[in-house]
Amino acid sequence: IGFGRLGDEVVFRPTSSPDLSIPGVVVRVTPSGSKTIQQAALTGEGGGDIAISPITGEANEPYFQVEVLLEPGPHSEALTYGMTGRVLIGSRVEPVGRWLWRAGLRLMQKLERG
Repeated sequence: IGFGRLGDEVVFRPTSSPDLSIPGVVVRVTPSGSKTIQQAALTGEGGGDIAISPITGEANEPYFQVEVLLEPGPHSEALTYGMTGRVLIGSRVEPVGRWLWRAGLRLMQKLERG
């Protein structure tokens, strides 16, 4: 799984402007994965995509924190503090069974929230 290495070129797409693609570079990657998610907004309960266990409150698989430095340019005015979006980091191969399992967990968590 390619989660990004120092110097990798990436593309950031803000949630509020998904048609906007902002290039950037990976400047930091945590040395080890963690199942503890620091920002609740990233979890299914907070509106994000990361499925967490209802028993432990931890992610079902380890995640890595990747910091990206966005390139300055005319798009800079569209960026605001706290903005969320997606960073496209190369390609990632995931078995269909694992993807379906994670999608099912996210669906169950969204149904539990109502």
